[in-house]
Amino acid sequence: MRIIIAGLGHTGRILAKILKDDGHSIVAIDTDPVAVAQAETDFNISGIVGHAAMSDTLVSAGAERADLFIAATDQDERNILSCLSAKHVGVGHVAAVTHSAEFISEMPYFSTICGIDMIFNPEYETALEISRAIRISSAVNVISFAGGRAELAHVTVCEGAEIIGKSLAAIRMSSRLAVLVCAVKRNGSVIIPDGRFVIQCSDEIYITGPHEDIYSFMKMIGMPSQKIKNVMIIGDSNVALFLAHELEMSGIGVKLIDKDKIRCEKISKMLKKTRVICNDPFEDKFLTDMGIMSADSVMALSRKDEDNVIMAMYANKIGAKKIITKLSKGPLSSMLPNLGYNSAVMSEQKTLSRIALSYVRALSETLSSAVGTVCKIAGGGAEIVEFIAKPGFAYAGIPLMKLDIRSGLLVAGIVRGKEVLHPNGMTSILEGDRVIIVSSGEPMRSLNDIIVK
Repeated sequence: MRIIIAGLGHTGRILAKILKDDGHSIVAIDTDPVAVAQAETDFNISGIVGHAAMSDTLVSAGAERADLFIAATDQDERNILSCLSAKHVGVGHVAAVTHSAEFISEMPYFSTICGIDMIFNPEYETALEISRAIRISSAVNVISFAGGRAELAHVTVCEGAEIIGKSLAAIRMSSRLAVLVCAVKRNGSVIIPDGRFVIQCSDEIYITGPHEDIYSFMKMIGMPSQKIKNVMIIGDSNVALFLAHELEMSGIGVKLIDKDKIRCEKISKMLKKTRVICNDPFEDKFLTDMGIMSADSVMALSRKDEDNVIMAMYANKIGAKKIITKLSKGPLSSMLPNLGYNSAVMSEQKTLSRIALSYVRALSETLSSAVGTVCKIAGGGAEIVEFIAKPGFAYAGIPLMKLDIRSGLLVAGIVRGKEVLHPNGMTSILEGDRVIIVSSGEPMRSLNDIIVK
């Protein structure tokens, strides 16, 4: 696809790299000539210096031939205006990135009245991912598929877990649950396992299935499964604000701590039940006095990655439960020690990747299938794609065991109506099924791509 990205700040650069790596033709627009030149060098893309809301800039970028325009500057209003201009010039689809809480409620207006096809807020989506992750306390993160009917949980196998030394076939027979270990990361390598694969301590495993079965599976294998009843959020980022609101609605008690008085006053007016405390969280013994040890989860969600890394390390040192750390810049995650099941690093970069890949591939749907959620897993070593089988799918009704399925690929789940199926050789894909595929090979554009050509 031909894609124009407006804005080469943090968000725009991430999108440019993700979509270029996914095989698309990218043109980037920014008012800063240094940023444009840097992006051209770093990502091997074309760049235009100018304001993306101006028609002459859009024409220079080839807007009339573009399949998609994404406005990703750090100003919500500029993104909305740029999308309107791009639509007027003739771009087929336009999408806007927003950051503030105010635009969340206005999304239906901008999509229906203004003709903006997609509006997404990476901070809000990151907050939703954190809220899913804490529902399974032993999971590093949790991704939702098929409208929440199926999930993917990322778990580190800790010492003493009952599945250590057992094959996946034996685990599957004993559990009798609709769950599947669909990918494993071990010693830096990504494996798409079969039934003979034996789990080892410290394996990072990716499990698909309905939420209830994944939760039961964690209990069965001896992984922690404590219900989260109260959390301590440290930081005043938009992610912290969105998450506190989500947790309030779920009935979870929230304390939010930050030293910015003005920001704390604003947040306290926007939240109904959260206890907002204005104080320096790094002050000696303050967090202990505030009950950090009694919190079911401690979340480092400030706007500074460095502060979040330090806070996570401190929380781990004192023995806090379920530590969640937000990072905007992926490389800083290497500074965190391996905290096992007791930690989760939530990356806005991963959230942007999932949203962008899902939306762009959905625009490229084929006669045989449409695309739902797409995300990279295992450090980018594999990807998981949700396809929707359409009437044009040539292999509908044929048992999987009779299909010549590509190597390095696994049919990890099939959602049929309200039922989540645990696929085996006798299972067939039917029209209307949502099919969850895990692959360590080439990106999948169509459900037909699972078959050897």
